[in-house]
Amino acid sequence: MIKIKKETICVVCYANFCRSPVAQYLMHKKFGNKFNIISAGLNPFPQSGMDPRSQEYLTDEGHKLFLHQPLKLDIKIVKASKDVFDFLSEKQKFDAFF
Repeated sequence: MIKIKKETICVVCYANFCRSPVAQYLMHKKFGNKFNIISAGLNPFPQSGMDPRSQEYLTDEGHKLFLHQPLKLDIKIVKASKDVFDFLSEKQKFDAFF
């Protein structure tokens, strides 16, 4: 039997602490195991965890939370991803690249 590798989708925000982890969980809820869904940040929060408001929202949505470790977006992640969705303000994008 041939094993087919799942396509990766990456969701990005600034710190990988509030928005992108929530989007990751919601996309996983919608698509199940169809895709490998990851989240990353341009300047990730330096400690494990997630914003308490994000945790509360996901708990209300019925998600069992696991330890979230913020991840820094890099070129390997971008190249490995079929799609990259960003949740960044225009200022955050500008500041990250200039």
